[in-house]
Amino acid sequence: MEYIKKNKEAWEEAFDNRKPNWGDKNHIRLKSEKFAFFDSDMKDLVASIDLKGKRIAQFCCNNGCELLSLVLDGGAAWGMGFDIAENILEQARQTASNAGISNCEFIAGNILEIPECYYNCFDIIFFTIGAICWIQDLHQLFQKVGKCLRTGGTLLINDGHPVVSMLAYPSDDEYDADNQYRLVNSYFRKEPWISNGGMSYMSVEYESKPFTDYSHTMSDILNAISANGMKTVMFNEFDYDIGQIGSNEFDGKGIPLSYILVAEKFPCFLASLERDSIDTKYLRRKTLNILERLNIRLERPGDYRAVEEMTREAFWEFWEPDQTICSEHYLVSLLRSVPSLVPELDFVAELDGKLAGHIIFTISRIVCDDGRELETLTFGPLTVLPEYQGMGIGQAIMRHSFEEAKRLGFRAVLIFGHPSYYPRAGFRRAADFGITTADGHNPDAFMAYPLYDGALDGISGRYYIDPVYESLTDAKALEFDKQFPPKAPFVATPLDVLLDRLEPGARDALASSGCRSLQMMTAFSEREIVELSGIDVKALDTIRSVLREHGIKWGDKWCTG
Repeated sequence: MEYIKKNKEAWEEAFDNRKPNWGDKNHIRLKSEKFAFFDSDMKDLVASIDLKGKRIAQFCCNNGCELLSLVLDGGAAWGMGFDIAENILEQARQTASNAGISNCEFIAGNILEIPECYYNCFDIIFFTIGAICWIQDLHQLFQKVGKCLRTGGTLLINDGHPVVSMLAYPSDDEYDADNQYRLVNSYFRKEPWISNGGMSYMSVEYESKPFTDYSHTMSDILNAISANGMKTVMFNEFDYDIGQIGSNEFDGKGIPLSYILVAEKFPCFLASLERDSIDTKYLRRKTLNILERLNIRLERPGDYRAVEEMTREAFWEFWEPDQTICSEHYLVSLLRSVPSLVPELDFVAELDGKLAGHIIFTISRIVCDDGRELETLTFGPLTVLPEYQGMGIGQAIMRHSFEEAKRLGFRAVLIFGHPSYYPRAGFRRAADFGITTADGHNPDAFMAYPLYDGALDGISGRYYIDPVYESLTDAKALEFDKQFPPKAPFVATPLDVLLDRLEPGARDALASSGCRSLQMMTAFSEREIVELSGIDVKALDTIRSVLREHGIKWGDKWCTG
């Protein structure tokens, strides 16, 4: 991508030739103006979004002033700006320091090469004026956006309308004052724009290194977004120019000059779709097509590393409250060597030859009240590569392995898992069968699946799993994780984001539940939350709404396959 390297040189040169004091006092405006650096319509939009506790990224962030504004005024948990120009980012870092903003980072590099450690990382990714024009291939760009957004995450774009490139402004050689509405360029232009006049809004006049940018039609933009797992939910056009070219020549003349676009990374699971729409039919066809191409087979030694990498990626955001590192991939490596492993039930799922899922079983036991010991199974972690989650792959792996477990003579599978997901696979509360945990408890997350009729009838007792599940330590997991590429730490969303929207009684009830983050809510079923004193229907609706806003799968509508 030679043009990006040359643009980096041109941008850094432009900043070195910047106008006196350009950007040096941004911190003052940040602290004195709400959502500074946005126009009025964009201000209204960002003010309407609950940014508290969110992780926000700005691609092509320039000197970071818009990102810093969202983090400061919106109460975001974390902000990250990406841009190619190192010296401009240094100003962004200085502005953050001067404004007292410590939860923002700025990374220099080609945004098309953002590493995997930032995948499934952000709640919001946004672009502002004159950003996407610097990328020739929009499919590559929005593919990277789709990978970096979390499921349910939001893409925001506030940019000049593609129609603007058809017009000539007073500063252009083609401008004709007597025929100012003359269209001088093709809307469908594919040739790059190359200029060497510096960057007028930022720099003094000089003959610069060449800048290369590209025109994109609205259909180019919308189709590239759609093709990469995002659905446009709002698109507004405006008759005013948000550019910084010093002219409002065409404002208010009925010409589309700017736009705001909002898209969401949709969860690819059919249960979330509430109507038989084109989307529903498309996803159903896509799911059936994927399952037809799925190959489930036993894991081989050559798969070990790839399975661990896949597990790490899938569970990176699902740490226990007191953990400092994801340990699921470490657990997989340990389970392969314990005596309780059932190698005949260690399956991987391949989609078109690529690993897409994994399940691993160990022998567990029920110590009955009458003294009998019954051999059962447990599995975990059950892994599906994030890009394939919601397509029924997890359910397919379970069905396949359960049939094989039944053939091998096992009576039941008991697990600790998400109480809003596994009931769809046929699991029931273990309490329904008179079975408790080893310490006598019965959370809804403790579930059982009889492999044949009557397999758990007339049984009551306590359940025991291999000690390896209890032997994990952060120190060992951290040491194991050093074998893998560095990955940005996961920042849980504070429970206060939810508590602030509840009435006092419900707030106190939830605060006393032991949850400390929104992510921890997935360990509880709706039934358990409703049984808390102070949680009424209104509170439950608020809980569902807030968790959905933050892309957290909880409750019946968020069950995935």
